[in-house]
Amino acid sequence: MRRGGVLLLVLLWGAQLSGALAEEIALQRVRFGWHTTFARVVFDLSRLPAYRLRLADATTVLVEFPGWQPAAALPAWPARNPLVREVRFARRDDGTVAVIALRAPATVQRHFTMAQPPRLVVDVAAAPSAPPAAPPAAPPAAAAPPAVGAAPAASPPPPTEAVLSRLDLPPLALLQYAERQWKDGHLDLAARAYELFLQRFPQEAQASLVAARLADILRAEGKHAEALAAYARVVTTYPGSEGALISQIRMAELHLAVPGLPVPAEDPAYAAYRRPLETLRQLVASHPVSPLANVARLTIGTVQLQRGEARQALATLQDLLGRPLAESLRQEALSAYQRALAQVLTAAQPDAVEVLQAFFAHKGLLPETALVDPTFLMPVAKSYAQLGLEAEAVALLQLLHERAQAPAAREQAALLLAALRLAQGERRQAKALLEPPQRFTTPALRAKALLLRSKLALEEKQPAIAVRALREADLPWTPAEEVSRWFLLGQAYEALGQAPAAVDAWQRCVAAGSIAQEKPPALVERCLFAAGRLLLRLQQPEAAQHAYEQLLQQFPDSPLRPSVLLQLANIAQARHDAAKAAAWLTTVQKENDDPFWQRLAAAFLEDLQWQQQFRERLATFQQRLLEGAQP
Repeated sequence: MRRGGVLLLVLLWGAQLSGALAEEIALQRVRFGWHTTFARVVFDLSRLPAYRLRLADATTVLVEFPGWQPAAALPAWPARNPLVREVRFARRDDGTVAVIALRAPATVQRHFTMAQPPRLVVDVAAAPSAPPAAPPAAPPAAAAPPAVGAAPAASPPPPTEAVLSRLDLPPLALLQYAERQWKDGHLDLAARAYELFLQRFPQEAQASLVAARLADILRAEGKHAEALAAYARVVTTYPGSEGALISQIRMAELHLAVPGLPVPAEDPAYAAYRRPLETLRQLVASHPVSPLANVARLTIGTVQLQRGEARQALATLQDLLGRPLAESLRQEALSAYQRALAQVLTAAQPDAVEVLQAFFAHKGLLPETALVDPTFLMPVAKSYAQLGLEAEAVALLQLLHERAQAPAAREQAALLLAALRLAQGERRQAKALLEPPQRFTTPALRAKALLLRSKLALEEKQPAIAVRALREADLPWTPAEEVSRWFLLGQAYEALGQAPAAVDAWQRCVAAGSIAQEKPPALVERCLFAAGRLLLRLQQPEAAQHAYEQLLQQFPDSPLRPSVLLQLANIAQARHDAAKAAAWLTTVQKENDDPFWQRLAAAFLEDLQWQQQFRERLATFQQRLLEGAQP
């Protein structure tokens, strides 16, 4: 707590703007303010009269306006202020005096006038606990008021607890003082003021709210277990009160923020912490029209959201946003609603129809700014592309690319847009979105951009560019990207005539797919087929057979299965294993109703049988020759 001295009591006087006519001056109003360390009294006037200021006693400040005679009696202005009780006016022969009545001994910190609009400002602060020094025998010279627009004097530190305890404030003033300390972050002074309130006014209607605020202070200080116990005491001490309802909501929030705090077993006061959803729903059912019911509904949605129950949270928050709410609460609910919708869209992927249904069912409550938020537009654009609605996807992605605030969102939109352009054969537009790769500031996005750029290079018959891009091993390739990377590298090496390097790349593609997940991605199938084909060309039939058999094992329903079975029959035939070759060809006939594969397998079998018969007849002929040559 900051401590500091305050000005000594002195007799002050001043003269301002003399010569104003009495009939030209009118009092418009008197305003009061509390600025943490001092009270302010503001006289709003039509013109500024001359004035003198002096202290009649420790709790009375007199502001004398010589020569000012209002046409009618001026009313008293009561103050709801921790230090000022009221301002009243009295007429005298020589003018009018404003009496500032204080609730406790105080000092005048400063006084000054402002010309536009005309006003007189008087600041008073609580006197220190020690008795003030005696005033000088003669009054000092008039204090010059600060110029209009000049920086105000630095505010002294908050009053000490000793000063606060001496303030004989009514309940509302003390409560206002405490709330100001809470808002200004002076938690220790706020707690002391709240405690004084409970000591002096235990029967006041606000007592339960004050007790809940004391628990809030403990929570703000990070004393979560103590705060939880304090909330439970409010529930027990003030059952059914607003403070008790607020405490139940706060306990549910604590469950979200700090789960696992020790609580007494089966103590009903802690029910909101142990069973937040059940307790909050009971609160809403018991007090459906209370403003706190809406706060409870927001907390219910937040609990559901944290538990991963995004659809339930979305329904809860949608119902809440359909009710009349205070603006601050509406903004909190809208923020939670957007998070819930984002989770629903993420969970719905890759089901494009479900994503679009969820988005269009709930977009009506989203603000216009959210309609260009990549959190929502990105999954919608992906869903459009997945359903073949390229024009709609391109329109959304272009909007994101132009308006997204975050660089990562713009870069992601550029990637998806480039992929769509590439799929539509618009290579020039795709290349413009992908180059240079350094424009993608995030390594993960740069890796994706290099994959697209390599695919584009292969389509443009530039395999060397693809190899240079894909050999960047320092990028954080995901398992799926590793599979794509090695597949594209195999294609690039084959195009460059480097068959062994291509086979090695495709084998690495298969290895990456087996490590990445239990079910290998579909691209591994193409890697196995390409490796088997190239291994046959390299005169390595055993390695080729292993690749083909691995493909059949990992992808039993592969559309490449008939081709693979024919290749295995060829390998068996080359090894003169007619039985094995015939078995592969018979499998092709049994598994395929397509006439093409039926005719092809039949022709292969016929040729195989002819070759077998030819070999048998040749062997018989050779045997007879050998027998005839014997004597």
